[in-house]
Amino acid sequence: MSETSIDDIRANLVPEDQGYSLPSQEQRKKQKERLEERKKWVAEQRALLNSGELSEDKFDEIVAIKIQSRQDRLDAQEVLIDTLRDQVYVDKLAEAESEEALQIFLDELIASGECFGLILGDIDNFRDVNTKAGHQGGDNAIVKVAERMSRGLRGTGENDSEESKRDADRFFRRHGDEFAIVVRKLTPNMEGKQKLKTVMERVKTEVESEPFEINFGDNTIQKALTVSLGGAVTPPEGSIDPDNFIHLVDTQALYQAKDNGRNTTYVLNLDQPRQMAA
Repeated sequence: MSETSIDDIRANLVPEDQGYSLPSQEQRKKQKERLEERKKWVAEQRALLNSGELSEDKFDEIVAIKIQSRQDRLDAQEVLIDTLRDQVYVDKLAEAESEEALQIFLDELIASGECFGLILGDIDNFRDVNTKAGHQGGDNAIVKVAERMSRGLRGTGENDSEESKRDADRFFRRHGDEFAIVVRKLTPNMEGKQKLKTVMERVKTEVESEPFEINFGDNTIQKALTVSLGGAVTPPEGSIDPDNFIHLVDTQALYQAKDNGRNTTYVLNLDQPRQMAA
């Protein structure tokens, strides 16, 4: 089995929930060649069986070994693909989905016509953490903030009601201290924006609920950390491009949240950009 790289997976791998992609002409040609090789091999073994050079038991044993060997290779390849898929679509540090997974998910949702909200956020004054605790402390802060953001999103805190739990929503780490949340099944009106704001406020509140213990080497510091969050709901026509949507939320909603003093949330009204504060 030839070695497969992460770049190969990025270029060719289709997630299971996107369905099966048809093989290319070159792939079909190779499949046909492998099939012909197997037919030829079986014919050779049957010829030996018919000539008496090979007993029936031995023939069955050889064929079973051949089939098992092929299955072992397929199983090993499946494990490798699953491993590489995890490396591409899962952010191991924050135990969140990756930016690549976010892009694919946004493409799917927009293509389906579902109305949803996108929240982008990052840790306020994150550079201070790196200055005081180094990159190891910065990574530890990312992990712990991600845990609280996820807890706030899922509504699993002690004071959260059953109605506040949103298991269908998705949490992503984009890069560095930047995160994204997709809030599903909204409506493209004021009610949808209000629901998005409610989720954003709950996440923000969970993060700021108490100081963090930041570990780096043998040292620990106590530090209060907050996040700024910007969000928007897809417009009624659902025709927005995923990259443009991310760009709008990043450069307008998140920018406004930080400009308002940090540790704030801001919902962008796509009908009137930068006009709706949350």
